[in-house]
Amino acid sequence: MRDSTRFSISDQSTILHAGSADVDLLLQAIRDGKTIFAGAELAIRSGDPQRLIVQTAGTTGTPKKIRRTPPSWRASFDANRSLFEITDRDTYAVFGQLSHSLALYGVMEALHLGCDIAILDDISPTRQAKALADFGVSVLYATPTQLRLLLRTKPAKITDIRLVICGGGKMDTSLRKDLGDVIPKAQIIEFFGASETSFITLADQSAPAGSVGRPYPDVSVRIGDDFAAGQVGEIWVKSPYLFEDYESGESAVWDEDYLSIGEMGLLDESGHLFLKGRKKRMVTIADQNVFPEAIEARMLDHPAVSEAAVITPEDALRGHSLVAFVVSSLSEGDIRKLCRETLGPAAVPRDVMFLETLPKLAAGKPDLQTLMKLWQEHRS
Repeated sequence: MRDSTRFSISDQSTILHAGSADVDLLLQAIRDGKTIFAGAELAIRSGDPQRLIVQTAGTTGTPKKIRRTPPSWRASFDANRSLFEITDRDTYAVFGQLSHSLALYGVMEALHLGCDIAILDDISPTRQAKALADFGVSVLYATPTQLRLLLRTKPAKITDIRLVICGGGKMDTSLRKDLGDVIPKAQIIEFFGASETSFITLADQSAPAGSVGRPYPDVSVRIGDDFAAGQVGEIWVKSPYLFEDYESGESAVWDEDYLSIGEMGLLDESGHLFLKGRKKRMVTIADQNVFPEAIEARMLDHPAVSEAAVITPEDALRGHSLVAFVVSSLSEGDIRKLCRETLGPAAVPRDVMFLETLPKLAAGKPDLQTLMKLWQEHRS
């Protein structure tokens, strides 16, 4: 059995940050072989600051650099080892770049737990599918978009994967079903969280439709000023996994030990969390509050829609308008009808634009700023 303590995150560790010798060593190993074996030691320099600087996804604006301490990630590494019975015989894989916190988290968790890790960020989805099988990957960290691109290649069944941890967006029903067909032995876990919080909730196939699950171990979730079940409000989180602060000058919003990351949602009577959307993305259309995320989720729940994103340009009469970008075989009328029947007239896109693929951030999420520029160019 391999020695699983050769590389670990501890209070005494030099934490990896841009420009440090340890990051250079880690990246060089990735460039040389794509697969990192946990038995290889990384040099630790005692003089470096004991902080990890990572970057948010930048979904709604410029990515922010956040600062966290060793225990904040180490606690969740150990929690996942217990929750999912991870051992040093497991092999991890991530699809994203290390500039995205989900991929970096997966890499660091694997190394901390003594597992091998395959970093598959710069190869095609077809080659990713082959690598998952060739490397005998058992634990996969990925975003919904990355999984959709993988499934688009129609890969053969991958039987070694026993655990898929999906974050960075909402899994729709069809994605979960199609993924289960290709990776039949896997436990598919969807988590809600952020770079600032790590895990907040976990959801498996038993979670109610539309829910992101119940709180992760040792996490407390509060809605607004302790709103009643079913009432929508701002989501506040208290846990041992929270970040320390922003490195890039922004101010975090705290209420004593609780952190807000600007998401709106509700808890049901059983403690399941339902997201409504980001506070910054909520817009008013004809005096009604509309969350673009709800429209995106509804479109993505249709099997003929593989990618979707909604932007909200200002409108002099109605406050804002909705423009949907989709990768789909449906017609513009079909898309509008789909939204009208389930979400109401205020949530119907005024315009629908069809693309072969959506521009994406490093995190694998749709690049809303680029889509807004495309829309403005289309209008000019």
